[in-house]
Amino acid sequence: MENISVAVITDDREYGRALGLSLLSVCRTFIIKVILKENFTEIVEHIYSDNRTLSEEYDLILWDGTEVSEVYGGNLVMMTEKPSMAVRDHKDKRFSIYKYDSAQIMVGNLFEIYACLTGREPVNIRKSNVRLFDFASCAGGCGCTTLAMAVCQDLSRFHGAKVLYLSFEDIEPTGEFIENVRSISPLSHYLYTLFRENRTGSCVSRDLSDICGPRQRGFLESYIVRDEFGIEAFAPSGGRNPLAGLESRETVILLSALIESGRYDAIVTDTGDRLDDAALTCAEMAEKICFVTAGNVNDRREEQFLQHLMLRCGENITEKILKVRNKVNRREAVTDSMAQGESMIDTGIYIGKTNSIIRAGKVRKIILENDFGSKVDMITKRLTEPRVC
Repeated sequence: MENISVAVITDDREYGRALGLSLLSVCRTFIIKVILKENFTEIVEHIYSDNRTLSEEYDLILWDGTEVSEVYGGNLVMMTEKPSMAVRDHKDKRFSIYKYDSAQIMVGNLFEIYACLTGREPVNIRKSNVRLFDFASCAGGCGCTTLAMAVCQDLSRFHGAKVLYLSFEDIEPTGEFIENVRSISPLSHYLYTLFRENRTGSCVSRDLSDICGPRQRGFLESYIVRDEFGIEAFAPSGGRNPLAGLESRETVILLSALIESGRYDAIVTDTGDRLDDAALTCAEMAEKICFVTAGNVNDRREEQFLQHLMLRCGENITEKILKVRNKVNRREAVTDSMAQGESMIDTGIYIGKTNSIIRAGKVRKIILENDFGSKVDMITKRLTEPRVC
């Protein structure tokens, strides 16, 4: 990502320093200069004496207060004492932000303002080896979401990956595992911007550069929450999950934008037992699919789910499916293993009935320091192993 030079103009040296450190803790791309107001006029005169302007010297100027004059030039962002005073006027290019907002929110806002005021985009360096894994199930209650979140944790903690969890369920379970932050912007706002700028053309391109411009790559900070292990997700929605029921083209645009962001090593989609366009698109785009079933699931239901998946996505899709049978006792595991070859897809990993979730404040925490964790690591290694062509 290109560097963005920021001048913080304030009367409070300690606040300016704290703000600069907070912004840098979220995004290292900023170059921040704290200038006291008492020294500002002298610095401006020095800049002008070198035939430069303030806008050429700094990409963004954050002014702490409301007394600033237009004489100081463009790229000006006011910092207000109250959230209600924040302004986003893209037409007239007038912006103000709440000075005590979280650094995460502020970084997202500054990226958006930077693009509007300068006409330039904070472009990320794309990671060409982003891994995309889909977790699906033929019935609720199989533990699909728990396993998806457990693999996210395993990837982050023990494989050093930057991971995004993405739920497509109607009532998303993200908030059960990652605590929400009220000031985070809703996912619906991100989707609106994303799809508004990708409504040209009627066909879906598989070339990411065809559908994801620089604007779709950035500004994620305003919409993201993360847990203690660094797993990221979009802030949970108050009502129905806006990702549920996306059209195929919209799903491609979303996943492509997230891949293009250069932010993640792995993206884990959780589609549950859905077979709509969004879920099928996730399955198609995924490198591997973890198909989760359980000891009490009817074999006929499993067969119908897989048949529909092959009908819509092609028979070859079974080649990238890892079948995990969850919540089985020893007898069920033995019976199932003896029947290998009779089902459409053989079971790759069995997980016994175990309680590996504890309550930690407002959220649930998955424990991996046990047999369950060993099974989860097996799933992770199977998903990330190179595909044999």
